[in-house]
Amino acid sequence: MSQLLSSAGSLVSEPALELMTLGRFQIRRRGQPLPDDAWPTQKSKQLVKLLLTRRGELTPADQIMEWLWPDLPPDRARNNLWVAVSQARRVLEPALPPRAPSAYIASEGDGYRFLADSDHRWDVAEFRRAWAAARAQTDPAARTTALEAARALYTGDYLAEDPYEAWAIPLREALRAAYIELLLALGESYAQAGQYTEAIAQAQAVLALEAASEPAYQALMRYHYFAGDQRAARLAYDACVRALREELDAPPMPATVELYRQIQRHTLPLPTGATPIVAPGATAEEAAYSLTHTPFVGRAREYNILVCAVQAAADGQGRIILIEGEPGIGKSRLVQEAIAYARGQGMTTLLAHCYQVEQAIPYQPIVDMLDQALAETPARLFLDLPPVYLAELAALAPELGTLLDERPAPPDEGGVRQLRRFRALQQCLELLAGERGLLLAMDDIHWADYPTRQFLHHLATHIARLPILLICTYRSEEAAADPELATFIDSVSRAPQTTRLALDRLTPGDTGALLDLLTGSSEAARHLGEWLHAETDGNPFFVISILQSLVEQELLHEARPAWQVDAQRIDICDASLALPDALRESVRVRLRRLPTPMRRVLEVAAVLGRRFDFATLAAASGEREDSLLELVEGLLQRQLLRETGAAEAGPYGLGHDYDFSHDKIREVVYHDISNARRVLLHRS
Repeated sequence: MSQLLSSAGSLVSEPALELMTLGRFQIRRRGQPLPDDAWPTQKSKQLVKLLLTRRGELTPADQIMEWLWPDLPPDRARNNLWVAVSQARRVLEPALPPRAPSAYIASEGDGYRFLADSDHRWDVAEFRRAWAAARAQTDPAARTTALEAARALYTGDYLAEDPYEAWAIPLREALRAAYIELLLALGESYAQAGQYTEAIAQAQAVLALEAASEPAYQALMRYHYFAGDQRAARLAYDACVRALREELDAPPMPATVELYRQIQRHTLPLPTGATPIVAPGATAEEAAYSLTHTPFVGRAREYNILVCAVQAAADGQGRIILIEGEPGIGKSRLVQEAIAYARGQGMTTLLAHCYQVEQAIPYQPIVDMLDQALAETPARLFLDLPPVYLAELAALAPELGTLLDERPAPPDEGGVRQLRRFRALQQCLELLAGERGLLLAMDDIHWADYPTRQFLHHLATHIARLPILLICTYRSEEAAADPELATFIDSVSRAPQTTRLALDRLTPGDTGALLDLLTGSSEAARHLGEWLHAETDGNPFFVISILQSLVEQELLHEARPAWQVDAQRIDICDASLALPDALRESVRVRLRRLPTPMRRVLEVAAVLGRRFDFATLAAASGEREDSLLELVEGLLQRQLLRETGAAEAGPYGLGHDYDFSHDKIREVVYHDISNARRVLLHRS
């Protein structure tokens, strides 16, 4: 038996067999992995897995036959078992003489046993020993090291390739539970040392395995709070409530609710000897919420993805996040929260907006970005750039021209000039990133000019090795209607470092949580939250617009520390609340861009009601069904309508139900139809 040097410096024996069952099943003989074709049959391989799962226990032959050959008569199943045992022994011990006893698979009476004291190493046993040793550690630093060593041994769920084998499930679940317990313990160990980023990572790893783990959510709330990020702590609670409801149809435990209340009141006691990490400029008490900066709810998953991307970029691993959604869904707010977090970590941040009226101006968002950088960074920083690159940047930001000696501009050499400009911009961003990294956010890229999109694509192809996080937002309806934008997004999405986030509307629970944070828990607030979600379908912009309207109607009053709901008058909302001007105008902006035929179809649909079928729409509009179908498909692409199901087919076989994507769109369309046309449409 060969010798190996252990981590302690002593000689240990290398086992004849190494059995890997955590993750992908594999056996190594004297350090060499067995090829897949080493197994004569799949059943011989399954037999070894089965006996190893019950290592040291005697498994009756009848039970093995029931598990491996349930559909065969007993005599044929027993014959197959004898063959499989012989094949398995030969795979494990190729030099075993005929009828000689096996060192690994023993026959005892009418059963078989995998011998626990045979010459082998089993990764499950190694993991269990390491986990037990880590639990026994009393020194904090040594405990963390031991926990990390045990964590590294768990390379996947037990026999992951056999998810439905009944004999493997109990051990798999027990090991998975032990691993989750280990991750929670490791998170606590890091938290006690004040290493909250690492602690948060362990809680998130648990949630990736068990989406409704309440202990992991409790840990995540505490770690974010102690790290000075109260907003992220509250978002973790929102995610916990949603996960418990969706996975278990259950509310959070009283302890979780109390933890959330302590975080809200800033009364959560610190662990003994621990000190919270506070972002630069932060105060002990957060400023009271206002309707210009409302509580951030319903985006815990997306926010955590952005936080991880910020941390990766700070470590030199560039990332791209594409955020899509309908207007008012909260794309810009999510970017603002990511920027706030990045600034708290000392990262440089730049935010550029794209505007529809500036689409014809090349590089305008890039120019705005450079202006921001120059307002906060000494121009001499850019002297490190090669003069030819500095000249390219000076063409976009004339202020940089003062750093150049008098020289003619480089000749335009077609694509070479553009590539030189892209490289100049890339090096500029690398300079701005420095040692702490750079977050570059580009809002509303559906309105970006073509050269700007080309540069973003260039940056995306090189970003993996740069300390830069690029976040782009766009409206999903524009991507559906603009082939060039769709091509750009698809191309960037293919990069392995790109993540696409599609934002959904707020759930009823999210809307309720928003009202709780604004107004405090009360019956009036609960009633208002339910009504508000029904009115808005969870669109955040619509929610805030209606809240502002409530303030104007004196149904919601600003007070300290929270807004107050007029409980005596709140019921009148259901009947008398007018559609807020901001909300109506936001819908009108979308409608103005529609071709007239599409707008006419929407008017007919608004008169028909929230839900309608194709045949009725065709009859009421007077359009040919083939022409109408084309118009309806355009409205579906722009996400003004949505298809809800099949209805009775018309003459062309086109039978489908449709609905407005949001009832507020229907209200605005209907409100803006002239009285005379409305009468005509109702008559039709």
